[in-house]
Amino acid sequence: MYSKRNNNDGLGEYDFLFSQPHQFTMLVSYKAGKHWMLASKFRYATGKPTGSYVIHSDIFNDPSYIRSSEEIIRRDGNRLKDFNSWDIRVDFRFQINKWGFTAFADVVNILNRPDQNEQRFNPITGIVYYDGLAIFPSFGLKIEY
Repeated sequence: MYSKRNNNDGLGEYDFLFSQPHQFTMLVSYKAGKHWMLASKFRYATGKPTGSYVIHSDIFNDPSYIRSSEEIIRRDGNRLKDFNSWDIRVDFRFQINKWGFTAFADVVNILNRPDQNEQRFNPITGIVYYDGLAIFPSFGLKIEY
């Protein structure tokens, strides 16, 4: 996905938020007998665009009120790290009369690689940090009639 924008503000054309030229997803599933279903998914994408910036420390020159600022010097001139995630899922399905039950365990990002979805700046610490999920397990029971 290539997506360029120009806000006609004199800063020129830039890569828009969802401009990720390389994406790849692979899904494999296997039915292991009457009750079991195993699945795995691998995803890769080029990192999202992010701004180029300079951090200025102690902008108020006041030791009792220390703050930093982030000066964007180029809109979306850099990219976050590439995204990749490996997920696994196990389902156990069984039937009781007309009721169908599926118990499942699903683990997203089994490798626990930090996902750099978005970059944020904390003006109190002067540190840039990344929002995103690491390993995320979920479990449940699906009931059908």
